This record gives sequence, structure tokens and C-alpha cells, in this order.
Amino acid sequence: MTPSSIPVPEQKVRAVRVDNERRILTAMLERGQVSRAELADYTGLSRTTVFEVVAELLRQELVVQVALAAAPKTRGRPSTKVALNLRTTLVAGVDIGRRHTRVVLVNAAYEVVGEGIEPAASGSGDLVSRAEQTIRLIRKTASDNDVQLGTIRSVGVGLSGIVNVVVPQSDVSAFQSRLAEELSVTVAVANNSRLAALAEATWGAARGSENALYIRWSSGIGSGSVVRGQLLQGAHGAAGEIGHISVDPEAGRPCYCGSRGCIEMYAGIDALLSDCANAGVVLGDESELLAEARAGNTVVLDLIGHASSLLGRVVAACSVQLDPELVVVGGDIANLGEIALAPIRQAIREQALPNSPREVRVVPGALDSSVAARGAVALVMPSIGL
Repeated sequence: MTPSSIPVPEQKVRAVRVDNERRILTAMLERGQVSRAELADYTGLSRTTVFEVVAELLRQELVVQVALAAAPKTRGRPSTKVALNLRTTLVAGVDIGRRHTRVVLVNAAYEVVGEGIEPAASGSGDLVSRAEQTIRLIRKTASDNDVQLGTIRSVGVGLSGIVNVVVPQSDVSAFQSRLAEELSVTVAVANNSRLAALAEATWGAARGSENALYIRWSSGIGSGSVVRGQLLQGAHGAAGEIGHISVDPEAGRPCYCGSRGCIEMYAGIDALLSDCANAGVVLGDESELLAEARAGNTVVLDLIGHASSLLGRVVAACSVQLDPELVVVGGDIANLGEIALAPIRQAIREQALPNSPREVRVVPGALDSSVAARGAVALVMPSIGL
């Protein structure tokens, strides 16, 4: 059998086709309206390949053809260019938090075209009920922003907790199947703290950093690590569960994960509210906690400062292992700025190889409270070629 007659496996052919589509769509994302000849020059693909791929993308309505006016005193048909079809290529990012469900709709140019949020109903901790809420919220957000539901090609979802540990895989599979069936989309699921890290690395404070550690300090405490430009997932998708690193494994507070002394039991918002109440300062929720801290309530400031020092100890240990150039702290507590960040920075300086000449910067997150939902968008964009 001659080399030219050796059959190429169908899977390999499909992978090449998908890669070609992604290169062309990315070129359009970066350059806007482009001619087929320009696409060939920019991507390095042959003109034949470009024409074939563009024809398929036009058929799928992922791109549109733009006719350009003919130059004066020229003959023939006006030249044409192609561009992303921003109206028919959208993805939805969803953040299933402990207290809310949030949705963002993003087009192929990575522009947010719609946002929606609803509080989680009391007793709606199971994913079955959250799936129904998610479907309703995606429909409502699309309707409120004049988005056709059929233009949403994929849905990314961020969940609190660890799949197969806190969140059973069977529940996750049922959740995915329900959304896929009802909305006719592909659905991908990951931990929302890891997705927040992906968002900060894609659009936010960690953009351009090859090695960064993201900390999400809110109701729970989670993290995500970018190593050599890639999000670290781990063997079971649990890389980054620093909220369950124990600071007192023998006599510490019991944690729902089954261990004792987890940092989340001391620095999470629920723990802080409980500690404030025990100290005589009764607060209703995180907004009151933040307000009292900003107002200079010494009890609240002392408790947050202690929590930040404990968290800093954990972050310092992670910094020794991962050697990041940057630590990004996001979440509700991070909104307090240096009140929350300074003790973490000090702990890294004093405990993470203090004799080393390296510098680890600690900065607040750059994205707003939709950070995990945006990370869910970044998770599924490659599935539609972007």
C-alpha cells in the first residue's frame, strides 16, 4: 500500500477539521471582517481549505458574508468579506452558588449581551430543583434581552463543591441531561471557584500571567491555579479545594467535608457571622458584615483580620508548592481591599520561603460578582470553535 493510499482515521480527520474551524473563527474574532484570502494569509491554511471551511461555517450560520461596495470605475462584482455572526453564536455561563443562580449570555466577540440573577429558593439545595431554576432564568434572560433561545449553542455551569465528593456524579449527570434536553445545547460543568480562576486568567487580573493562584473568599473558600497558562484540574477535578485544608486537624471545628479545622470553618462568611454573634455583634448577612467592617467596627475588623491571617497561612503553603507569580483574591470579603489582603500578603512574605529573592504579588480580582459565570463561558467557548 502506497503512502497516498493509506486510509486516515475518521477521528483524525474530524480533529483536523475542528482545528481548522477554530483557527478561522479565532482569526475573525481578532480581525473582524476579513476576506478569504486574508484568512489564508493570517491562518497559514491553504485557500482551498479556507474556502471549504468558510462555506461550512456559512451553512451553520456561524459567520455571515459582508458585501463591500465596488471601488469607483471598477468592473465586476463587489468583493466580499466574512465575519462572525454575533446574533446566532452565543453561549450561556451559569453560576450555581449557595445563595443564588446567575446567568450571563455572551456572543462570539466575548461581549456580554444579557445577565440575570435569582436567589436560591429555601430548601433548593438539590441540583434537580436548581436545574429547573437555571432553565427558567436562561429563558427569561434571553427574552429580556431580545435573544433568540436557539442562538445559544452551549451552556457552561459552575457548581459549588467537589463532584463525586460533595456533589454526586449522578446528580451532575441528571442536571446536564435536563438542560441539554430542554435547551437543545451541549452542557459542561466544573467547580465555580476554578471557573472564577479561569475568568480572571482570561479577562481579569491574572490575564497574561503564566502561573497564578486565584482565591475565592466568600460563603465558602475555594481556589484555582493557572500553571504554564493552563487551568489545573487534578485527577478528580478537585485541585484548588483550599477551603478544606485544615489549620487545626485535631481540635478544630468539625467540617461538612468530614474533617476538622478546615479554613472555611474559620474564614468563610457563615463562620465570620457566627463569630461576630458570639462576640455580641449580630449581623444578618454578608452585606452587613462588610458594612460594619468599612465603618470601623473593631470586633468585626479583628475577626476578619484573624481569618485573613489564617487564610494567609494556607495561601503561603500553596505558594511554596505552586510558585505563582501572582495571587488574585476575589469574592465578597476581597471587596474590603487591604483589610482582607494585607494579612495574606504578610503571611506569604513571612512563611513562603522568606529567604527567597522571588516576589509573589497579591492583588484583588478585577471582575465583578459574575466572575464564575464568565468563567463558565470561557469553559465552553472552545466547544463552538472559539
